[in-house]
Parts: sequence; structure tokens; C-alpha cells
Amino acid sequence: MAGSNGNPSRAAQPDCSSAEEVSQPIGFHLLRWAIGFVIATALIWAIAWFFLDSIRPHVLEPHLARYVAPAGSNYRFRSEGWAVTHYGKYGIAAIPDIGLASEPKIALWGDSFVEAPHVADSLKMAQQVTAIWNRKHSKPLLAVGIGRGDRTVADYHFLLPWYEELTPFLCHIIVMGSLRDVCPDGIWFVTQPEYGFVSRQRRQPLPELRLFLDRYRLEFLWTPYWSLVGEKRNPLTHRVIRFHLGPLPVASPHHRWTWQNLEQVDSEAWNFAVQSLSRRTSVPVVFLYAPRVPYIDSGQIIRDHPARDHALRFAEICRHNGSDFIDLTDRFVAFYDETGQFPIGFANSQYGKGHYNKYGHRLIAEEVCDYVADRFPELRAERYRELIKEIHGDLFED
Repeated sequence: MAGSNGNPSRAAQPDCSSAEEVSQPIGFHLLRWAIGFVIATALIWAIAWFFLDSIRPHVLEPHLARYVAPAGSNYRFRSEGWAVTHYGKYGIAAIPDIGLASEPKIALWGDSFVEAPHVADSLKMAQQVTAIWNRKHSKPLLAVGIGRGDRTVADYHFLLPWYEELTPFLCHIIVMGSLRDVCPDGIWFVTQPEYGFVSRQRRQPLPELRLFLDRYRLEFLWTPYWSLVGEKRNPLTHRVIRFHLGPLPVASPHHRWTWQNLEQVDSEAWNFAVQSLSRRTSVPVVFLYAPRVPYIDSGQIIRDHPARDHALRFAEICRHNGSDFIDLTDRFVAFYDETGQFPIGFANSQYGKGHYNKYGHRLIAEEVCDYVADRFPELRAERYRELIKEIHGDLFED
């Protein structure tokens, strides 16, 4: 029907909007999808850079014949705690090159408790030992943290003389968050046909891909893969992937390590471990035990741990072999009673579980400084001043 002016009515006019949209070239839609993909990827990249752990590439260190973090690299850790670790040569955190440092040194050996990606470099136990000591004493001291996740007494056995070739140490302190660190595992610390340690290279899978992804901070591409299949490569964790809901009724045997396993550890195995480490060096080997106490169980604060009797048994073996044993159990508990702060755990994990936080590292550092002052009195401030007086006489001023 025509209107009064002779033009067709609006109702009779065809709607061409959908036709125009369909008529857009395919390139236009591809471009729009591409722009959306780029924006979404950039957003995911930015979020992953802030919230995800960074990739940990390792390279072969010729002197150590081991794979370590590359010198000059850094590792961002977000899973437990919130920190960035900077690595120097030989896989040592927060020290550019221990071979160039002239101060007297002590070595702190351990697994992830010593490597401590959970806290900033200045808060790691080795750096806190150095800072506390140098504030109190005139003669400087450098503490070197030699740690990597999953290391055990077997690794220390092989690595200790190699690091001594780089620089001399006054003593070696083995930091243990659990007595499991010095127990046979049937893989690296064997008991059959006789007690012995097995060397391991621990070469990472896909090292070139790790380096490439780490260079461009592409954690969001790596994390899903490693979460699904990476952990299955570790014979010590042996995690099993499940694709159904519900609780796991029985834990994997490798995860069911409890204090009851210590009942099965023959004292001869510990005797072998302590003797073997002591024979690898001419300086003292010290065992420092800092267990996860206090902790929370069923809503209650537990101040003791069921492995205390076994710790006493291990301490006696250390003393029998001429090695000192330091137990921080009481110091950890006393700190909690005085301050209400846990020495283990973080705000984004669970207090009383996991790894040492800044308080735990500080307590260990203070204990180490006390031990070094007693074990090496020539390094103490007052003794150092006495030596200076003997040398310079009246020229010395307090």
C-alpha cells in the first residue's frame, strides 16, 4: 500500500541489516576473531605472569656435573608464599658467585626448605645468617644456601666435595625439615645388597622448550601440561591423575610417609649416612632439625610431634659419630607461644604446614649464628677484637 505522497509505506520496506552483515567479507570476521584472540591471550598472559609460578629451566653446570638454575635467572613463586628468587652461579640463590667471595663461609644444605622460593632473597635463612652475624660481629661471615627441591642426604654426599673445590667452608650444616631427608628411600639411598648412595643427574624434560617459554614468560602454556603429566615423572611423589569426583580413599604409598615409617628405619642406616657425609670433608658436618611444629590438627594447636623420640635416636647417632645435632623444636614452639605466629606456612597456604616462612628462616638463622659463635670462637666479635689488640696494640680503638 502506498502512502499519501505516493511512496511505499515503511512496513513494506525490506530490512537489509542482516543481509549487510552476511555480506561482510570473510576477512573482516577473521580479523575480528584474531583481534579478540590477541586481546584474550594478552589478558591471560598478564594474569599468569602475576599469579602463576614461573617456569624453572635448568642447565648443565660443568663443574658440578649437575643441572642447576642458570646464573642470572630468577624464579617467581606463587603457589606457597609470594616471592622471587634470583640465582647466581652454581645454582646458588642470592649470591652472584661464591667463588669470588673472600669471607669465611658456612654451607647450609637442604631441599626446598633451604632453596626457599617461598620467601624473598633477603629473608632466606642463609642471607639472614649473614645479616645477623655481620651486625653483631666485626669479622664477616658468609652463609651459603645450597638447596634444591627433593634433595636428600644422597645428593649432599656427591655434591659436598664439588662445592668445596669452588671455595672452602668452615662447616656444613644439613637442614632437615623431616627425618625423612636422611632415611633410605630405596631409590637414591639404598639398603640392598648393602647401604649406599646412588648419584642422579635429574635432567629436566624438554629443557629447550622450558628455556624458550621462560624467556617470553609463557607460563600459561606450560602450567596445564606440567600439572597433568609432569608430576608423574617424579618417582618420589608418584601422583596419580583421576578423572572422577570424590575424595581419595587411600593415599598413594609414596605419600603415606608418617612417623610410623621411622620405626622401620634401622639405626645402622642413619649411622651409615652420618659417617658417609663426615668422611667427605675435613670440616664439621652438623645436622639441624627444624620440624613442622606447632601445627593445627582437628582445630587444636599441637606443640609436639610424634617423631621426637626418633629425633633423639638420630641425635645420639650423630654424637656417637662426632657430628653436632641442633633441634629447633622447642624454639619453634616457644616462638609461637610468645608471638602467636607460626614459623611454618603462609597466608595463601596453611599455617603449620608446608615450608618455613620468614619467621622460621629467622629462627633457624639465629640458631645457626649461636652455634657458629660457640663452635668457632675466633670469629666472635670479642675474640676478633682481642686478636686485633694483640696485633696492633695501642692503635686499636673500641
